[in-house]
Amino acid sequence: MGFSELSVSRARPETAYQWDTMVTRAHRGHRLGGLLKIATMRLLTKGQYDTSKIITFNSSRKRADDRRQRGLGTSVGGGIVTWRKELS
Repeated sequence: MGFSELSVSRARPETAYQWDTMVTRAHRGHRLGGLLKIATMRLLTKGQYDTSKIITFNSSRKRADDRRQRGLGTSVGGGIVTWRKELS
């Protein structure tokens, strides 16, 4: 159905990184992505980590993800612009 990946560096345990959170197409639209993020955050708080912040990334095209992130109490920390060139 889905998965969520969160990692904590041994060298810098104060920052965790929320990488992918994905839900299979058949199960999208039921808030599962947000529930997976909440579950991984809860697991992080139960661990023995000195983590004080989580960094995550979203595409600017995914407005539903932006709303979900804000609903989890996050704020925008910055932006990244990427460029692409198709090679023929």
